[in-house]
Amino acid sequence: MRWTFPWGTLFANLGACLLLGLFVEAGTGGALDASGQALLSTGFCGALSTWSTFSYELLTLAGGRKSAEAAGYLLVSVVLGLTASFAGAGVARVLW
Repeated sequence: MRWTFPWGTLFANLGACLLLGLFVEAGTGGALDASGQALLSTGFCGALSTWSTFSYELLTLAGGRKSAEAAGYLLVSVVLGLTASFAGAGVARVLW
């Protein structure tokens, strides 16, 4: 079986990270109350992100002796996810 890069999972997780940064910063900045921040951050972003799929794909790659691909997928996901979170927080600071 040939592995293809899991673009769908990556983009869903990056979108969730972007929104998470936005919602957390909006709550910190006073644009959202604590319950709204919790609902959107934990509820919506948690439902949107696909941690279990990401984990499964990563374990499948590592178990299939594709450690370079697994490491690349992990690195890209973490670095771009953190970048998206900080970008979302930056957008929220500008808006609120």
